Amino acid sequence: MSELVNKMQEKMEEIGTKVLDNLKLPDAVNEYVEHQKRAHAAAESIRDGVGYRHFAFVPVWNELVGAGDAALWMLTYGEVYSKTGIPVEALNAMHLSLEYAPDEDGYRLKFRKTADVLTDSGRLEERYYAVALVGVEEEWWDVDELADLPKRRKDVLEAIEAAGTMESVDVMIQQMFGLGDDDGEPEATLA
Repeated sequence: MSELVNKMQEKMEEIGTKVLDNLKLPDAVNEYVEHQKRAHAAAESIRDGVGYRHFAFVPVWNELVGAGDAALWMLTYGEVYSKTGIPVEALNAMHLSLEYAPDEDGYRLKFRKTADVLTDSGRLEERYYAVALVGVEEEWWDVDELADLPKRRKDVLEAIEAAGTMESVDVMIQQMFGLGDDDGEPEATLA
């Protein structure tokens, strides 16, 4: 495993355990969670009221009880960033959950673990590509260390290539970090 991959894992673990674990969440997150609870209760009431006469509300119910709530996590990431300055890219590289704290009548953030850095085939998960870039901005590591990154996931590279943006993304990132030759051409590709 590359040295930068180890640094990223260690940094996410440090942030998760020292900053995020047990962090009291702002009112906006608590209010959203309570709103969602009311929505679930209303959906259960509707479902119970119509019984099995029809299934018109199944799509709504399925969305409410799905695997996750993207709006909740985007709100949480934004609020945690505002409170701590931890970049959302770093938050997205961790397994986090919310835990109710009855004595405070609100929720706390719980750090569970870091997300996987590499795929089974040894390619870099895209969330950690984002961490690598933001880590340079945050001065957690040097831009030269990005050359040590494993290759990105094939499906991500294919999507970028299909969108016709691979070259412009490389140039933009290298310009952002002051890389490239005298003509502004990238010295190496970050893919």
